[in-house]
Amino acid sequence: MAPFLNGFRQPLQEFLASFGDNDDIRLALSKQARTDLRVWAVAVRTAANGLPIPHRPSNPSLKALTFVSDAAGAQFIRNGDLFIPYCTDEYRGVVSINSLDDGGVWFAARVIWPKHFLLKARDSKNHAFGCKSATLEAVGLLLPFLCCPEFLAGKEVTLLTDNEALVFGWEKRRVQHDVSASILMRALHLIVHFLGCIVTINHLPRMSTPSAELADLLTRSSTAGSTQLAAIAGALSPPIPSQLTDWLVHPAEDWNLATDLLQAVKHKMM
Repeated sequence: MAPFLNGFRQPLQEFLASFGDNDDIRLALSKQARTDLRVWAVAVRTAANGLPIPHRPSNPSLKALTFVSDAAGAQFIRNGDLFIPYCTDEYRGVVSINSLDDGGVWFAARVIWPKHFLLKARDSKNHAFGCKSATLEAVGLLLPFLCCPEFLAGKEVTLLTDNEALVFGWEKRRVQHDVSASILMRALHLIVHFLGCIVTINHLPRMSTPSAELADLLTRSSTAGSTQLAAIAGALSPPIPSQLTDWLVHPAEDWNLATDLLQAVKHKMM
C-alpha cells in the first residue's frame, strides 16, 4: 500500500540484528529507530481512515521526462583496505541534465564537491565519502527533484545512471553496505511520493549516448571545456537547496536528511 515506507526500517533492522543469537540481553531502542516507528504509526492511522491501494506502476511511457546524471569521485590510492583520496582536477562534482528532442539541453544542475567532502570526510565505517560512488551518484538522481519540483509534480520520470547499485537499490529502498546512499535513496522516495511522480531508474552505460557523454564530461574541470559549457549555457539551472549543500560541507550519516530535503521541496512548491 505504501512501499516507499520500506525505507524507514533499516535502523530498526540494524537494531534487531545487534541482538545476534542472545535472547537474554536488553538494549535501548535507538533514537532513529523510534523516530522511524513514529512515521509508520502515522501511516497506520492514515490507512485506518481509508488509504487507496494504487496499481503497480508500469514501465514509463514515451512522454516520460528523462534525466541523465553522472558523478565524478576522487582519484585514490589503496593502502590495504583503506582508500586514500586525492584529486588532480581543479574541481569534481555531479551533474544532471535533460535534453530536448533536437539535442539541446533545457535543464542542467551541477554541484561541485566541497574539498573536505571529496578528500577528507569519512563515514562511520572509515570509508572516504569521495570514493563512495553510490552515494555520489545518488546525489545526481536527487537534483531534478530538488531544483525544479514544480516541473515534475504528477509526471512520469525516468532517471538514467551508470551506477547499477542504485538501480537495484531503488526497488529495495536501500543500497547494501552503504548507509549514506541509502539515506539519499530514502529522500528520493519521500520526495517522489510527495510530488505524485512515477519514477523509473534504469542503467545507462558510461558515455554510451550523447547525453551520457555530456554529463560525464561536465563532472570534471579537466574535461568540461568550452563546448560542454556552451551546451548548457541556456539551460535552466535553479539553485541547489541549502539542506543538501550544508550536508556536503559537514557530511554525516544523518537519517533526518531525508525529511530535511522533503521540507526544502515543500517550500519550493508553496
